[in-house]
Amino acid sequence: MRNILLIALLLLLFPAPSHADACSTGTLNIIASSDTPFTLPTFNVGQMVKLEAVPTGITITSLTWTIDGPLIKDYNERVGEASSGPLLWSTTPLTTADLSASPVTFYWKPSPSQVFPLNGGPVTRNVTLSAVAAGTTCTITKTFNVERNTTDGRKQANDFYTSNHQAPTETVAGKGIVIDDHLDWHDFPATRLSSAPQDFFVFHRSFIARFNSWRAEFGYGPVIPWYPGTPYPPGIDDVAYAVRDAAFSTDQNQLFRPFTIAGGNVDPFLGPIAQQRLADFADANSLDGAFEGSYHGFVHCNVGTGTLPTGGVTFIDPLRGTMVFGDMCNFSSPKDPVFYPWHDFVDLVYANLCAVKGLACPGTPAPATDVWMADNAADLAANGSVPSPPPHYISPDIWNRTSPVACAPPTAGTGITRNCGSSADHENPIAGRTNYLYAMLRNDRPAATDAVYTEVAVYIANASTGLAWPANFGGGVAGIPLDETRHLITLYLPAGQTTAVGPLPWIPPNPSPSDHWCLYIRVLNVQDTIGTETADIDANTGGSNSIAWRNLKIVTATGMMRKWPFPGFDGLGAFLIRNIRTDATPIDLSIYVPEGIAKPGTVRLQLSPRLATLVVRSKAKIEGFRRPKTWETTKAAPYVTLTVVGERAVIRGIILKPGEAMPVAVDVAHQKLGHGTIVVEQASGGKVEGGVVLQVGRPHEIQYKPDK
Repeated sequence: MRNILLIALLLLLFPAPSHADACSTGTLNIIASSDTPFTLPTFNVGQMVKLEAVPTGITITSLTWTIDGPLIKDYNERVGEASSGPLLWSTTPLTTADLSASPVTFYWKPSPSQVFPLNGGPVTRNVTLSAVAAGTTCTITKTFNVERNTTDGRKQANDFYTSNHQAPTETVAGKGIVIDDHLDWHDFPATRLSSAPQDFFVFHRSFIARFNSWRAEFGYGPVIPWYPGTPYPPGIDDVAYAVRDAAFSTDQNQLFRPFTIAGGNVDPFLGPIAQQRLADFADANSLDGAFEGSYHGFVHCNVGTGTLPTGGVTFIDPLRGTMVFGDMCNFSSPKDPVFYPWHDFVDLVYANLCAVKGLACPGTPAPATDVWMADNAADLAANGSVPSPPPHYISPDIWNRTSPVACAPPTAGTGITRNCGSSADHENPIAGRTNYLYAMLRNDRPAATDAVYTEVAVYIANASTGLAWPANFGGGVAGIPLDETRHLITLYLPAGQTTAVGPLPWIPPNPSPSDHWCLYIRVLNVQDTIGTETADIDANTGGSNSIAWRNLKIVTATGMMRKWPFPGFDGLGAFLIRNIRTDATPIDLSIYVPEGIAKPGTVRLQLSPRLATLVVRSKAKIEGFRRPKTWETTKAAPYVTLTVVGERAVIRGIILKPGEAMPVAVDVAHQKLGHGTIVVEQASGGKVEGGVVLQVGRPHEIQYKPDK
């Protein structure tokens, strides 16, 4: 197991044995050492190297070092405090005076072959010492290797960065100046550059930026954010880190709902607060008041354990006493490599707030991109061009599974899973137990850039052939998504890439009186705009590739929505027809039954008594149906039956009051059915307002023929 504490041996410099060369009446030698682990003849980039001239039997009167580069003498990684003012990242070169003294300390930089994303292995660096003793010039050359190690858990970027520049009086191995600065910021507010609460975000943004500057200087790639709703980041930096909870729960560390763009119901871990979503916070000070001591501290102490591991050491916090060094649940947390990816994610929450509120925050916003989800096969073929053609309620980019599936290969820490299946794997959701939603997220539009942070927010409404946003999806100004929609947060989706995300656990509602439900999906990313949304979800979906829509049939564990009242027939689905407009409007209701699904004349549209009365009262035109012998209903047969004669049938001109909704059902005579979809649509004024897709048999590409 990796021991980040570097054990007590690191309190001392590590001298390296070497062979001396003859010089005048004595010998001359070079001793190499460091305050972090190394094994001669190899040092790591970014590791402090100390070279010392060691004469024996002679006195050196002058000397000169010649050291193969690239290299720097030192760097400044400090953000600054009230006493110093803001400090910038900077480096210092070796001077002639430095190269004329012993000892000389410096940091080797990488050769081009070692700079991320390359890593060609160790390179040779020569060190030559020329010294004058008793009028004689002596020269000795030593050869070292310089690597950017990727295999030793003690020799990674975080190990060196957090150990360098240790205070002269420090007794804890590996506790460098960045650990001290982090402690000071939290323990002593008077040392901070600003007294504003939002300095939490500003300081940590700069703190992460300094590490990224160090990484760039020494050939490492930038820190990649880690969302705690996903497993610990992989890689040598993090494997088997001793001071960490191995039983960390991703389910319990999802981003609290008020800190998401979509928002949601009261978060069980946070409790009621005034804000429901990120846009509800007035500014960064307001967000800090809710975030720093809740979700921020919550994750820190769910990662840390407070337990001293075998070989671990403690340190003294000036205000809190003895604590485990390197534990994420105290202020030595930057020693844990996950600190930086975690705080990079915290910075994304801050960046999201700055964007949604239009705040002037430090830093440069990420460039625009166009992350999207498809509405149908034609939309896929057009690569998400707007507007998309109808129908819009059959998105292939979201699907349900009744049990979770393995997504391969997962990219832990980012939320990206490359392959979780597709819409062809869709299964009818089973009411009353946990199901799992998956979605396909696309970032392959022209001029795409890396999508830094994306939420796929899923909203649900009892399906009717007409629904209104956001009134039927939780209400308010922006609806209320499914409670666990934050499971679909995705970080750093590269330009040109498409990825499946999920699972999103959810419990489908009781399929009565309607077993058809509508999923309205919003892709939320501050690098993109979702566009103006109105009550018309069909127009919203067709007019924005950041909105998708899919209707689902919810079944019971037995596969039936409920006991069907008509002997010899099977209920395929029940739903609502609803007037989503603000005035009484004639509505057309159509049904399409593709050839081969059922025997002709065996599929029926069932109207509730009130709807049947409105059809007659409205003098609606009935086309493609065999009319019933009677429009009367009974307790045993609570519907008026219209039988579909051909492939398509329609009722034109049903007048409903504003917001009025009426039950409708579809059934079919007992028989061996084919595979496909029956589509029921609502339209008014010549425009499709919504529809229901009834899956028959195995999942199949949705067949669709628009009403003429």
